[in-house]
Amino acid sequence: MRDDVGPEPEAHAISALAALAQPTRLAIFRLLVRHEPVGITAGVIAETIGAPHNTLSSHLAILVRAGLLRSSREGRTIIYRSDVKACGP
Repeated sequence: MRDDVGPEPEAHAISALAALAQPTRLAIFRLLVRHEPVGITAGVIAETIGAPHNTLSSHLAILVRAGLLRSSREGRTIIYRSDVKACGP
């Protein structure tokens, strides 16, 4: 391990990698990276990856907590985007 990496970046990396270790969450993240910078709705995510809506919200919440996704409300719609800047150094 590098000496210049403090506990915060290391904890973020562990959280992000743990979130992406699940196949559905990895598929969601990869899909959202491909749709940058516009983002997509949860309905489109569910349809594209074939995830049931009732489990999709849990997966999205885990990815948001890990700092890999961000969401924004546009009217009655929530748009999800990958937070690729948070993945960098």
